[in-house]
Amino acid sequence: MKKAAVSSFLVVAVLLAVAVIAVAQQPKKIPRIGYLSGYDPATESTLSEAIPLALRKLGYIEGPNIAVEYRYAKGKVDRFPELAAELVRLKVDIIMVSGGLALVQFVMRFVMRFVMSARSCNHTKGDIDDWDRTFRVNLRAPMILAKMFLPAMIGKGEGAVINISSVSGKTGEGNGAAYAASKFGLIGFTQSLYEEVREHGIKVAVILPGYVDTALIPPNRQLDRSKMIQADDIAQAVNYVLTSPTTCCPVEITVRPQRTPYR
Repeated sequence: MKKAAVSSFLVVAVLLAVAVIAVAQQPKKIPRIGYLSGYDPATESTLSEAIPLALRKLGYIEGPNIAVEYRYAKGKVDRFPELAAELVRLKVDIIMVSGGLALVQFVMRFVMRFVMSARSCNHTKGDIDDWDRTFRVNLRAPMILAKMFLPAMIGKGEGAVINISSVSGKTGEGNGAAYAASKFGLIGFTQSLYEEVREHGIKVAVILPGYVDTALIPPNRQLDRSKMIQADDIAQAVNYVLTSPTTCCPVEITVRPQRTPYR
C-alpha cells in the first residue's frame, strides 16, 4: 500500500501541474504549492518531508521564497471538496495529489472549473505576459517538477512521469499559437525525457486529449457536451500507463471523442 501511494504521488504531482492549474500566480508574489493528501500527516511524513528538501535543491526555501499549503483528508472522502476548495481560494500555482486514482479523478473534475488559459488569443494581438504564463504553466512547470522528483524515482528504480498535452500539440490552429506551441513543446520534452530515463525503469508518457468537457470549453450551442471526453476518461488513461507491464511504456496516448460533439 505504501509503495502504491508513493507512485501515485510522484505521477500526479507532474500531471496536475499541467492539467489542473488553479490560478496563475501574479508577478512578484511568492509561488505557492498546494499539497492535497487522502491520508494523514503521520502516514505521509516521508513524502511531505521530501517536498521542502527537493525544493531547497532548486534554490527554493519554504517561507522566504516559496510556500507549501498542506491539506490532509485523513481517510475521509467527504472532506475532498472542502480541502480542494481551500487550495483554490488560496490561489496556489499547482496542486500536488497523493491518494490514488479516486482522489485524482475528483481533483481533476473539481479544479478544472477554475483553470485559466490563454488558449483563445490571436497571435498578432496577444499579450506577451499571457504567452509567458501559458509557457510557465504548460511547459516549464512539468519540467521543473520532473527535475525535482526524478532523483527519487531513479533511486527506487521505478516510477512514472505523465504529462497532459493536447491534440493541439500535434496540429496548430488559429487563435491558439502560444497554447499550441507550449503543447508541442511538452510532447518533445516527454519524448526526450523518456529516452533519458527509460533504462532506470521509469515510465514517461504524454496524453493528448481532444475536446474535454471542462470549463476551458465555454458554452456553445454547436457542441453536444454529452459526447465530449470526460475528465474521468483522462484519469483512466493515466491509470492505463501506471498499470502497464514493466516490459512496455505507452509513451504517447491520443484520446478523441468516440462520436463527434459537433451538432
